[in-house]
Amino acid sequence: FQGNFSSAGNLSACSVLVTSGNVVFNVGHTLTVQTNVRVVAGSLTFENQSSLYQVQDVANGVGVYSGGNTGNITYRRVTTPVFRFDYTYWSSPVFPQNLLAVSPLSPISLFFEYNSGIDNWQYINPTPTTMIPGKGYIFRAPNNFPPGLPDTTPPQPYTATFNNGVPNNGTITLPVSGGASQLNLLGNPYPSALDADAFLLD
Repeated sequence: FQGNFSSAGNLSACSVLVTSGNVVFNVGHTLTVQTNVRVVAGSLTFENQSSLYQVQDVANGVGVYSGGNTGNITYRRVTTPVFRFDYTYWSSPVFPQNLLAVSPLSPISLFFEYNSGIDNWQYINPTPTTMIPGKGYIFRAPNNFPPGLPDTTPPQPYTATFNNGVPNNGTITLPVSGGASQLNLLGNPYPSALDADAFLLD
C-alpha cells in the first residue's frame, strides 16, 4: 500500500507492506495474510467487526521476534451500549498496549484483573501497565457516559482503540490456575475473531 485505501470487501495477500497513506478495513471486512504485516509509514486501521487473519505463525508475541510483524496498527472495537457504572471485559490484540490508553476517561481506581491465587478481583494500576496478550482485564465505562436512572439519557456504545502496538500472531500461551471450578480471566489475543465452539472443544 502506497496511498489511501478503504476496503470494499475482503482482501487476501501473501504479505502486507504499508509505506504511506491511510489504509482502512471497514466493518465486517477481513484481511487474510499468508505471512507478515509491516507498517513502515502511513497507517493500517481495522474498524469494528473487521479482522486481520494471518495464516502462518510469525511468532512475534511478548518478548519474541522472529522476523514477524512490525509497526503499529489501529484496531477498534465497539461495546454494546453501556452506562457510566457498567464494566466491560477487554483483551489486547496488539503489543505493547498500555491499559489506561484503552479507556483514558475511565476512573483510574476501577481497573481490575482476576487473581486466581486469591480467587477474587484485584486492582491493577492502569497507568504503567502493559496489557499481556491472552490476559483479560475489566474496567468501568468512561466518567462522561450517562449514569442511568433517574437520568433518562440512554446508554452509549464505547469505542475502544488499540493502537499502541504490533498485531499479535503466533502461538500465545498464558498460565491457567486451578482445576475445573477455578476462575481465570482470559481474552482473545488476536486482531480477529476466534471460533468459540472450537475454543471450548479444545
